[in-house]
Amino acid sequence: MTWLLTITVLAFILWLFAIHLVLGAKARKNRADAAASAARELLQQEQEQEQAEREPEQKEEGRRKNFPPWSWESLSNAINEASDSSAGDVNAENRVANFLVGDDYSALVGGGIGSGKSTLLHNIICNTVRTYSPDEVELILLDFKEGTEFSVYARLPHVKVLATASDITLGVSALNFIADEIKRRGAIFKKHGRKNFKEYRSSSNDKMPRWLVIIDEFQSLFYDHATARQVEPLLDNLVRKGRAFGIHFVLSTQSLLGVNISESTLSQLGIRIALRMSERDAARFLSADNTLPATFTVPGRAVYNANHGLTESNSIIQVFPIGRELINHVVDLAASKYPVPDARFILDGSSFAVLPEQRKILDPANHGNSKAIVFEPGVPLDLSGAKVVLRFDRRQPERLCVLGYDEAKWLAILRSWCLQISGMHERAKFTIFDFSGVFDGFRPTLVGNAEWRIYGDDKEIEEKIIEIADRLSGEHKAQGACDEFLCFIDIGAARMLRRKRFDPITRQESDNPLKAKVVEILNFGPSAQLQITVFSKRAVQIEEVLQTEYDKPVRASQFDYQIILDANELPDFNAQTLSEHNAYVMDNVVGETKKIILYDTEGAENEIQY
Repeated sequence: MTWLLTITVLAFILWLFAIHLVLGAKARKNRADAAASAARELLQQEQEQEQAEREPEQKEEGRRKNFPPWSWESLSNAINEASDSSAGDVNAENRVANFLVGDDYSALVGGGIGSGKSTLLHNIICNTVRTYSPDEVELILLDFKEGTEFSVYARLPHVKVLATASDITLGVSALNFIADEIKRRGAIFKKHGRKNFKEYRSSSNDKMPRWLVIIDEFQSLFYDHATARQVEPLLDNLVRKGRAFGIHFVLSTQSLLGVNISESTLSQLGIRIALRMSERDAARFLSADNTLPATFTVPGRAVYNANHGLTESNSIIQVFPIGRELINHVVDLAASKYPVPDARFILDGSSFAVLPEQRKILDPANHGNSKAIVFEPGVPLDLSGAKVVLRFDRRQPERLCVLGYDEAKWLAILRSWCLQISGMHERAKFTIFDFSGVFDGFRPTLVGNAEWRIYGDDKEIEEKIIEIADRLSGEHKAQGACDEFLCFIDIGAARMLRRKRFDPITRQESDNPLKAKVVEILNFGPSAQLQITVFSKRAVQIEEVLQTEYDKPVRASQFDYQIILDANELPDFNAQTLSEHNAYVMDNVVGETKKIILYDTEGAENEIQY
């Protein structure tokens, strides 16, 4: 009986244990299901939240895709009334917000990096040329950015002036160019008894076009205080008077903060288009309480305000995202429809310029001996059309000095110098002394029977200098006079000219006789028909190296012409920093200084038209 009871108890215990296992597994399954359900709910909530956050952007993207391109309203006598354009209005599907630049106001456009400001300007340009012929509208496009945003319009027949990567000097020249046009139109209106552009166009057969002046990053004109003092009253006068003479402005900038432009000038820019910008910028750009552009997150979203930025006049617009393909298409259509005028100015400030006469110089039919030898170092940064020409009399050539070190600029000048001179003087002989090895391996492009040789070894340099100096002496002068072009490269590095000679008898040091011979060549070489060019990193080095005990020192200021590669070398330094392709040319004969883009005869693709 005992064993039966024991078995019963054990069976009961096993049954309880089995029930425990079953209930535990079920509990664990319930807990797992609950955890999975909670995880799914959490994931769903996160997805819903993410979708809610993305929904405005998706709607905005869809809306942008459906926006029509900028279209121009077909108004009666449109060109006599205004230049107008449009952008999609985000307040209503497919509505158009008119952009009128005409007899009332010019426009101010602003927006930070990536806001769509450049796209807006492309819209304005493309829709202008799509609607109006060059007889009705001409464009003056100035871009002060470190880029070539407007270069795509070089083939556009409407372009009167196109300057990319513009220089401040060119910007001031462009404003003076516009001022001269206002004076010219004013004289015509007075002659015909008309008060303004609208009256003149309605009563005359003269195809006088309106000018649309678009200046991107115009605030660059105000960064230099000396230039700003000149620019501010000039720009104010142009914006104020221009519209009566058919000249309208669209000024564009990333920021107005720190720009010393007067409220008087800003008041003439009644149309304000403000893309994304900071609150401080918006307050300056529009009005103190109008900071809506600071809330924009989508590129191309902008406030269009035709009432000097007052809040109640805000309209929110979306700029059509015009691409390069469409821009090229517009340019191609215009170029096929209208002839490109000869009288226009196209300049790219981002590279060396192509020598326009290079093909002519290389043509053997044009080789010969000119009575006067001229050298054009580059394109002047102004719209006057005048060339910068250095003239060298073959009977007594002038001297040229290049100051400031930039190896690329030195090479560009020397290549252009050799090619131009050899094209005018078929028997030119170039002798180049390279004191620092800068031009090791240099080979100029010459034409005709011109010859050249570069000396880099100290012994060879010394022997050649002595030979030339002896030729200048009375004994050899009559026999040796010839048309020879001497070039001293990096004369400040000429250690042989700095060395002193020690006299063991007097136990004193004296100048190296070679130095006196170089001074003699520089002073008297021109009278023996030697044209002399000196390259030096600094003006003071010329005087230091060529200072002798008996002769007067040779100074850079004594040279007839100077090409300045470093603005700090200007005698009266009051200029902007020079870019990697610019230089100043000082003509000490007539007392003029011009800023230029240097020519280069190798690798340059920047074909400038002027």
